[in-house]
Amino acid sequence: MVTAKEMSAILGSDVGAQPNEGSSGKTQCTYTAVKGVSPYVELSVEWGEGEDAMAAAGTMSKDMVNPYEGIGDQAVAVGTVLMIRTGHDLMTITFSGVKDAPAAAKKIFDTAKSRM
Repeated sequence: MVTAKEMSAILGSDVGAQPNEGSSGKTQCTYTAVKGVSPYVELSVEWGEGEDAMAAAGTMSKDMVNPYEGIGDQAVAVGTVLMIRTGHDLMTITFSGVKDAPAAAKKIFDTAKSRM
């Protein structure tokens, strides 16, 4: 859903992409630094799981400031994991070593959403 070249441009660092097509009902790709250990991003979409995941995550984060507000229909960060509901689907982005994760998340979401 996001090519290695696109993700490299978003992150400002060269990354390779390793798709994981082994799960039914889920599309997933892991992006790792070509050199070094970071940045690292895991992007997945679980088709039809958005509402249930947000109902569960929403109870954990009611009183927290959300730097991801405005991404998708609803977005909640739990640790290094960002869960985004877009329609009935759940997009999850896991970050490590990413500068300005909220800005990167918006670009990743916009790129992937156009292909959903």
